[in-house]
Amino acid sequence: MTDRDPRSFGLRGSYIPIIIRAVVAPIWYGIQAYLGSLAVQAMIEAIWPSFANWHADALPASADITAAGLLSFSIFWLASLPFLFLSMPALRWIFLIKIIIMPIFGICLFTWAVTASHGFGPLLRIPNKIENGMSLGYAFCYAVTTAISACSTFAINIPDLTRYARNPRTASIAQAICLPVCMTLIYFLGVVMAASSQVIYGQIQWNPIVIVLMWDNRAAKFFVGLLFAFAMIGTNVAGNSVPFANDTMALFPKYMNLRRGQFLCAILGFVICPWKIEASAESFLAFLNGYSAPFLGPVAGVLLSDFFLVRRSSGLNVYQLYKPTGLYWYTAGINVRAVAAFTVGMVPQLPGLAYQINPMIKGVSRNYVDFTSLGWLEGLVFSGSGYYILCLSFPFPTRTEEEDKAAWAIVGHKETRPLSSSPPPQDGVEKSVLPV
Repeated sequence: MTDRDPRSFGLRGSYIPIIIRAVVAPIWYGIQAYLGSLAVQAMIEAIWPSFANWHADALPASADITAAGLLSFSIFWLASLPFLFLSMPALRWIFLIKIIIMPIFGICLFTWAVTASHGFGPLLRIPNKIENGMSLGYAFCYAVTTAISACSTFAINIPDLTRYARNPRTASIAQAICLPVCMTLIYFLGVVMAASSQVIYGQIQWNPIVIVLMWDNRAAKFFVGLLFAFAMIGTNVAGNSVPFANDTMALFPKYMNLRRGQFLCAILGFVICPWKIEASAESFLAFLNGYSAPFLGPVAGVLLSDFFLVRRSSGLNVYQLYKPTGLYWYTAGINVRAVAAFTVGMVPQLPGLAYQINPMIKGVSRNYVDFTSLGWLEGLVFSGSGYYILCLSFPFPTRTEEEDKAAWAIVGHKETRPLSSSPPPQDGVEKSVLPV
């Protein structure tokens, strides 16, 4: 189940989720590259402290980046390019090293933050301060949506990675542990680091790498920067460039391959000037919720509803995937039910997206903005339930006639009936083996 699966949206309709996912991949690549560039800057400053003031006035303040930062970004971007040539099996060893080192590294950062703050007491006494007028409850919902949005790109494209797993069970265990557990711990570490910056430096800094740049210990700054840079390269290659390459290959199979798609993602990640997005925590959260909630949430809703509710155990007919007028052709290659359900989940989120882009916009009430604080989950529920209702109201075949005959034969029916019809009730026999 992925954004390129034509079962849900149709052979041509699947271009909709493909384009949506492809658009966000270079943005995430640029953001991760910018975070990696801060790690490179920390390493250079650890060796040459004067680098922090290198050509400080070369760029205007409106650029949201210094000359040292731009040079660091260029170094990290260039250093990442050779890793694009690695195959996914080769990247396995990078992630094996990462999964061993990074938890230890996170524990060390957490210990430093608590120790430097003189315990949990000063951290817990920091007062709550919500500056955008949102109540505490809605702010909590907004934080939950932000956490989900940060993982939604991986969730939509997780088959790009799990298809290399030895078996489905291995992939399921890894996802069950890594996404909910590990990401929660990472978010908790981020909160502790931000709170400790308020206690130690007198200002809240939400980016842990920026806190590292404030350190006086040059050896610690260098090695922490090295680990951060290593982590960002692995995440960027596997989590952003590979999904983008797969999406572009689906859109332009004649011109794109895996390597071309990955390098195009890297180029676009530079062109978008990601330091503009990372200029403040507010702009970064606006990007996460403004794009993921109205678009990725509804896509996930349709995919989940189609897989778990509509088709259940009907399976996948690979031959029909590539056959015009086959099972997944629907109407001119588009599953109108999926597109309509996607629209139902997306449209209510658009005013919230407009507010995220321009908070001064008129016509969007405060209550409506609060309502969209759970935009990703709302889009998931609206589109998923809408798709299921539409499929019940306007059913479509989920198996070929040959598969249907085989299904009835398995449950003991001697007569064959039309596709997606209901079998006659019999004692001890399931009334229907078809999902719709």
